[in-house]
Amino acid sequence: LAGRRFTTLVAMFEIAPQPGLFDMMKQLGEAGGRVIWFGPPPVIDGKGKNCLDRWNALFGVDYSPSIHMGQMAAGKVITFRNSFKSIPSQNILTEFLVDRVYPVKIDKGSELLADVDGLSIGSVKKTGKGAFYFMGFRPRDDQSESLGYETGTMFSILAQVGAYPQTGKFKEVNDNTEFISRTTDYFTTRFPNGTTVIVRHYKTHRENWLDGFSRNDSIDAVALGENPLPTDQISLQDFKVNGHDISFTGTLITALNTDASGELIAFEGHDCKQVKVDGKLYKLSDVNQPTIVWVQANAEEQTSINAVQKVFVVGSGKVNIPIHPGLSSIKVTSDSTGDEKPAEISFTRKGTIITLDINAKTSGKWLYICKQ
Repeated sequence: LAGRRFTTLVAMFEIAPQPGLFDMMKQLGEAGGRVIWFGPPPVIDGKGKNCLDRWNALFGVDYSPSIHMGQMAAGKVITFRNSFKSIPSQNILTEFLVDRVYPVKIDKGSELLADVDGLSIGSVKKTGKGAFYFMGFRPRDDQSESLGYETGTMFSILAQVGAYPQTGKFKEVNDNTEFISRTTDYFTTRFPNGTTVIVRHYKTHRENWLDGFSRNDSIDAVALGENPLPTDQISLQDFKVNGHDISFTGTLITALNTDASGELIAFEGHDCKQVKVDGKLYKLSDVNQPTIVWVQANAEEQTSINAVQKVFVVGSGKVNIPIHPGLSSIKVTSDSTGDEKPAEISFTRKGTIITLDINAKTSGKWLYICKQ
């Protein structure tokens, strides 16, 4: 879809699915994908036609609708069974419509995965390499311990069915960014160009901001005094994510990208002096620098000034930047502002490392590494 490949489809409270949805689900499941249906089974589709028989056949269950649309189960506990037995049980909080459960009879060949008070409300039907999962309830997933404890039922189900595949670079380690974000102190993301970004995750911080439609610094200061934000310190030691093994100490955020040979071609770090990526140590400075960034030049910079990379450092002293090994003759220029012309910046070079002397004139400016 839209130029991307998907392996897992989740339907949430689809009471009147559009025609064609079952066709897509069937195609995905039979091709080796995973289809997960949460909440009420559909009786009619978006055109008003009966679709329950087809839905039953697709998911390998028999649901008998009633005028009550499910059953109230407030206070009861969902228990997971068989291949889902490692998933923690879930309490049902309310009698509201979204919290009702939908018991089914499970067809021969399907597997029971969840029940509540003796009623079957979860199952799976395998089909070739794919599978159709029915979960007749609302999976809680607060991600923030908003009730004083964390409930991650949806995440646990998706992880169990394999919706967060690891890269395979590390044996028995799931380095998927979504999986890492739910199981560690860090929020990690990946981008189509290969970049990996890591920040400290504040998901469990109990917010106590006052109500209102705008921020007030003095009132916010009181709230923060009573409930300080967690540390922004990043301390990674052999941290495995998105196919990389990273060791790094800094604050706020770190981002990196490598080329096909594994060389570091882009980086962002704060209050840092080095980073180790996939076994290679990059000594960026002898002292911590407030900000060190380098990325590849964009198309306009490549054309207008023959730039290959650009560097942004806030700090002072000598900073080491790795460059592409194929670059022979280079120069470094500063960014121009207004009528000011780009100035050539002195540097030293040793192999694929150039050393810049950052001072008041170059700190906080983009510097361009250009072909000569």
